[in-house]
Amino acid sequence: MSQAQRMTALLSDMSTLTRLDNMQTALTEKQAVDMVEIARQAIEDVRPMLEQKHIAIALDMPPKLPMQGDYNLLYTVYRNILDNSILYSGCTKISVTGNTQYEFAITDDGTGIDEKHLPHLFERFYRVDKGRSRDMGGTGLGLAIVKNALSLHGGICSAELTKPHGLTIRFSIPQN
Repeated sequence: MSQAQRMTALLSDMSTLTRLDNMQTALTEKQAVDMVEIARQAIEDVRPMLEQKHIAIALDMPPKLPMQGDYNLLYTVYRNILDNSILYSGCTKISVTGNTQYEFAITDDGTGIDEKHLPHLFERFYRVDKGRSRDMGGTGLGLAIVKNALSLHGGICSAELTKPHGLTIRFSIPQN
């Protein structure tokens, strides 16, 4: 990735975080969205990367999960988590799940990370492997954006190691 592309990605992510910070603690304008459709769109948008890296993806969700929220922010949640799984995990399979309790998980079967990184994954500019993510275009802001976007929806997120290896990012959003 060129220096100009890295700078553009960084500015875009910083702009998103600034916008999220300015929204304060809750969204003022929500619209009807379907979490399943948002997940499907994010998966479709990363499909070329999945095919290039020979990664299988499975979607296990009910036909619809309607809620009130910001489509673009919720899309960004899925997209950032999927991008991280594809770019950094070395995985061969990703699963995206959700249920009627509005609890979601994106799991990969990749190499995982050292447990010491788990508490820091959602911090701004935190990178598990600084050199590798810089080479692949990461800004260290993707999961911070995820955390802030979910917080604005009243949601939470966490990361856990998957046995025997891999990583799961879980998030939940209250039904409204």
